[in-house]
Amino acid sequence: MLRSEIPHLEAVIARRVNNPQRQVRMHVDGRLHNERAEGARALAGLVVRFENALRRLDRKLAAKHEWIDEITRAEGELGKPFQLQDALHTAYATRKAINYKLAAAPPPAAAPVARTRTSQHPSKSSQPRTLLPRRANGRKQT
Repeated sequence: MLRSEIPHLEAVIARRVNNPQRQVRMHVDGRLHNERAEGARALAGLVVRFENALRRLDRKLAAKHEWIDEITRAEGELGKPFQLQDALHTAYATRKAINYKLAAAPPPAAAPVARTRTSQHPSKSSQPRTLLPRRANGRKQT
């Protein structure tokens, strides 16, 4: 096992750059950063993304437990009679009676149609417009 790690360590050492001036060169998330502040921001962003991913895992785990609890509860209800069966049958019967009364009732009277006229002037719109009844003072009602 120790011997299998040696090639990896040698490859990492081979990528190391001699840096006598202590310059910063780091690869973070596939990008090369040459300045310390820039690299630090990239690392901080990576840490935030990692923390967010961990929080999402906690929420996912809780959701899975909720699903398991709901499935367990539903499996316990299998085979039991529906508790509101009588109320359901009553509601169906009420709906059937209402539909029967509606079918037997005469159709409603037609709604009055508003008077319309179209303008004959070519510059005016050819769309019909609704005429509003006039008040006693001669103005249109709105």
